[in-house]
Amino acid sequence: MPLMLKVQQIFDDSKQRYGGEKIRVILAESSIQTSAKRISSIMQELGLKSIRTNAKKDYKKQQKNAEQNLLNQQFSTDRPNQVWGDDFTYFRINGNWLYFCMILDLYFRKIVDYQVSQNLSTNLVTVTFRRAFKD
Repeated sequence: MPLMLKVQQIFDDSKQRYGGEKIRVILAESSIQTSAKRISSIMQELGLKSIRTNAKKDYKKQQKNAEQNLLNQQFSTDRPNQVWGDDFTYFRINGNWLYFCMILDLYFRKIVDYQVSQNLSTNLVTVTFRRAFKD
């Protein structure tokens, strides 16, 4: 049986779970010596991609830890400073990138505070919020 067909058969028998290395080990047990790189190349040629058995578990864990959407896309408020939102954008001036972060009061739809930085990081948002709270 040609190597391509054996790779396909082992892949199907594993319910699409095995990748190149595991298939190589199974072939080696059948006295067929080849590399995981060769197996991966064959799999790519056949359009075979192994599924991760823990992908569903990882997704559920991520959803559990995800931030809750407290506003549920309802951006109207009853009073000032009840809800603030943030946004940032970037633009290029004289060949240099600048990052602009702003805090918006959703009641007035006005900027509470803003910060411009040459570096994009979570620190930009954090500093902007801290400055807005001090005012």
